Amino acid sequence: MVKRSSIHKILVAVLVSASLVGCGVSNETDSTAGSESSVDIKAASSPDSQAIEKVNTLFSMAPAAQQAKEVATAQCLQEQNLTWPQRPTSQSFSIRSQLSPSPLSPEDAQQYGYQTPTTNVEQNLPAIDDASWAAYMGNPENGGISVEGVPGAIAADGCLAQSYKAVFGSAEAGVLFESGILNLPLPYVNAVKEDERYSDLIGLWRTCMKDHHGVEIDNPDLATIDTSMDSHQLAIYDAQCRQQVNFEEVTTDILNAYLTTFLADNEGVIDQLTQAKRIAEKNAPEILSKS
Repeated sequence: MVKRSSIHKILVAVLVSASLVGCGVSNETDSTAGSESSVDIKAASSPDSQAIEKVNTLFSMAPAAQQAKEVATAQCLQEQNLTWPQRPTSQSFSIRSQLSPSPLSPEDAQQYGYQTPTTNVEQNLPAIDDASWAAYMGNPENGGISVEGVPGAIAADGCLAQSYKAVFGSAEAGVLFESGILNLPLPYVNAVKEDERYSDLIGLWRTCMKDHHGVEIDNPDLATIDTSMDSHQLAIYDAQCRQQVNFEEVTTDILNAYLTTFLADNEGVIDQLTQAKRIAEKNAPEILSKS
């Protein structure tokens, strides 16, 4: 039995596993797509303060379109006498979630420590049986679908590919959109941590932790996995120092600068992504009306 905590995590598993299976999946672009190193990416000299919001909007799909993918998947599996437990639609896309550490306010640290509260919906998601999972993924040996310039591939005969065709108009458009979410912005997000301003910010945080709390630790990422002291108390110290050095505000400014570059570098692909999303949201009502 397969159990995943969200639709998006299912998709991650499919795209990664499919693109890593060498047999039969033609994905000639994988060796070059995403090959731009984050060290080669420069922050925009005139950042767009709305870049994060624009990227979030670009990759966020209407709940009806998300649900239409679930319905199309279920219909495909029903034709094979299999079942698909339809999942609730995911929340809006957040590019900030791809950059660690996650935001941490003193209030959240006091209440939860480093633990993110898990919703009851995610805890109670039904499992997917092995046969349904195999039919959903398909067999890469029977051919794969990939898109030039976008890492990732899916099996052509799976119900995932069929749901993409129904919702996006073609399986290729679905791969473009869903794999684009996972891969296209990633080098730009990674570049944030290599920025001198981010290094300076970490230095200020480190000094605060040492001078105000007597804790010597290199960065907030390490703090989240540190076992040398009570993690709840460490989270409170961490959050207090982040607040003192304006950690989230500065991180947002730096991320906006790199995402401004992302938007400029990928204008052609962004047009295709926008068109794919528009088609999906147009097709959704008809698909849902048949469910």
